[in-house]
Amino acid sequence: MANLVAGVDYPILSLGTPQCFQKTIVCSTITTGAVNWITCINGAAMIVAGSVETDGTGLAGMTNLVFTTDNASGLLTIFSSAISGLGANKTLALQSGGTTACVFPFVLESGKHIKINGTANPGTGVGVLSLNLDYRILSGAPYLL
Repeated sequence: MANLVAGVDYPILSLGTPQCFQKTIVCSTITTGAVNWITCINGAAMIVAGSVETDGTGLAGMTNLVFTTDNASGLLTIFSSAISGLGANKTLALQSGGTTACVFPFVLESGKHIKINGTANPGTGVGVLSLNLDYRILSGAPYLL
């Protein structure tokens, strides 16, 4: 693997630079135990907005969908929603669309995670959930994966 050169192979981004991120998951892979789903690498990211979207199938099986973090400080539960609100072709804003609304902005600390889980039962079916996040560079050169 070749060495990457900052500013040539990838851009050098300054503090506050806006970034977008999307990650998807199939409903049947969501368990009742919180699992690391998104990781913040190489610095801290200030999450300023977000939404969840479902495909034409929607989600099933669970009672609630929950996002948490393992940050050292701040709120740990950042969003939860009843599965009944995440049927086919739904879009919910994280700050207003769930049972527990997200408080924006919040910091995802370097090396920490957004975790995902269902309550009561694991997810079932082939429905796909997308999590969309807008974030700003707070320190270092963070990226989400």
